[in-house]
Amino acid sequence: MKQTSLKITLASAFAAAMMTLAPAAVLSFPAAASAAQMGPEELYANFTGAVKNNRGDVVKKMLAQGYSPNVKMPNGDPALVYAIRADNTDVIDLLLNAKGLDVDKANPSGESALMVAAYKKNVPLVKALLAKGAIVDRTSGWSPLHYAAAAGSAELVDLFIKKGANVNVRTKSGVTPLFMAARIANRPCIERLLKAGARKDLCNDHGQSPADMVRANKTTTDTKLADLLATNKCAK
Repeated sequence: MKQTSLKITLASAFAAAMMTLAPAAVLSFPAAASAAQMGPEELYANFTGAVKNNRGDVVKKMLAQGYSPNVKMPNGDPALVYAIRADNTDVIDLLLNAKGLDVDKANPSGESALMVAAYKKNVPLVKALLAKGAIVDRTSGWSPLHYAAAAGSAELVDLFIKKGANVNVRTKSGVTPLFMAARIANRPCIERLLKAGARKDLCNDHGQSPADMVRANKTTTDTKLADLLATNKCAK
């Protein structure tokens, strides 16, 4: 198996800079105005600007007047996904409890609110999303378990496994959650995944195994971790 380094990214670049905040003029939702008095473009500008700037007062007013909590931001994130990524806690709470919320609504890369919350290791929020019925298990593609493993959160890896997450779910390029834990050489996550049945012989499209990911990590001091993941050949 190849031991060359492979740069694995999640469904979208988490380190990408946030979009420029909306100017103050966008947040001009007048106290006496109603949604019926605004055109679609003005409503959208007010709502998305409020989400970006954590203006819970504006979001609360617009939701109460019937504006959808499922609107997508200019970058493609559903409002809740954007708010979680930006740590806009006032808006998160309002959207999470909004009537008609689609808790699993994803961005074009397939990222859901649960996935982003998992990557940020926000355990209380993850539990709140699960209580709202957020989907944990996926049969293919990126999953919340991938994101928990990538973040190195053994607590969330445990939680998702208990909730029925598929430990061997694979992306289009063959990456499993075990790959993500191996990439950061996180022994607690790796051990939990293996105990739950994660296969170390599932290789990616480049013929690399989870053990290869550990070997490519130049910062780990855990010299025995690659041995824990060693496999003679890739499964067909």
